Amino acid sequence: MGKHVIVRNMLLEMLIDLQVTIKSDELLEQWHKIVSSKLVTYFLDEAAHPTSMRWIMTLLGVSLASSPTFALKFHTGGGYQGLMRVLPSFYDSPDIYYILFCLIFGKPVYPRLPEVRMLDFHALMPSNGSYVELKYVELLESVIAMAKSTFDRLSMQSMLAHQTGNLSQIGASLVAELVEGNADMTGELQGEALMHKTYAARLMGGEASAPAAATAVLRFMVDLAKMSPPFSALCRRPEFLESCIDLYFSCTRAAYAVKMVKALSEKTEEKELNDCDDTSSSQNTFSSLPLEQEQSAKTSISAGSFPQGHASTSSEDMPLPCK
Repeated sequence: MGKHVIVRNMLLEMLIDLQVTIKSDELLEQWHKIVSSKLVTYFLDEAAHPTSMRWIMTLLGVSLASSPTFALKFHTGGGYQGLMRVLPSFYDSPDIYYILFCLIFGKPVYPRLPEVRMLDFHALMPSNGSYVELKYVELLESVIAMAKSTFDRLSMQSMLAHQTGNLSQIGASLVAELVEGNADMTGELQGEALMHKTYAARLMGGEASAPAAATAVLRFMVDLAKMSPPFSALCRRPEFLESCIDLYFSCTRAAYAVKMVKALSEKTEEKELNDCDDTSSSQNTFSSLPLEQEQSAKTSISAGSFPQGHASTSSEDMPLPCK
């Protein structure tokens, strides 16, 4: 992480700290003339450092929650379309998933959690079973876009690894984990995220952990659709269903590609084992050759070096040359 990234992150954190201290509506209105929706939209950049994007999303969350005027301007200014364009590039950041759901459930996004777990996602839902009004529902499409980007990348990497035979492009351990996870998904869903073995585990960031994190988030959304009528109604919107269709085919392609790589990995392992056995067998054969050759030489010297019938003739029986 370069110095300019560190300075940018410090600036974003200072802007957030200043904004959360403003209590007066008049001062807040003046503040949003400086830190406007256009400025926050300008910060949205696919090339931004992942740590910077987390601070940008935190600033956006604080600004949306602080002022309905800011939220309206962000909506009319194409802010949600900007998120749909940019956030798929940060598909491997569980913190951004969590910020989006915090905003949807009207929960504060600051101060940030040091690490995110699925336990924190479920804590967003009211524990007393009461209904909660969902906000900024357009953000849900960004969640789907991030998950789709995850499986699209996984599919491309898996297909490339299968075509080239280079499994270093996708870790064998990741393939095994995904195949195991896919088998779990085919079973009966019973409180998936609540019962899932990684429920209390930290959601790791990074490309290698992205499929597992995206799968956990999708499990969480399945639970939400079962337990939250407002969220279930939100999921029945035509535009959301259309995005889910695209996500479904992305998941299907990724699952098929992973199975192909899994088969290639097993074939490669079997070939390596066979090669190892052949090498070991060859080494044993070569190591036994000198002893056999030595025994053969001794036999030829003792029995085959002289004509049969003269092998036991002594020097006294040999005829002397005539003088």
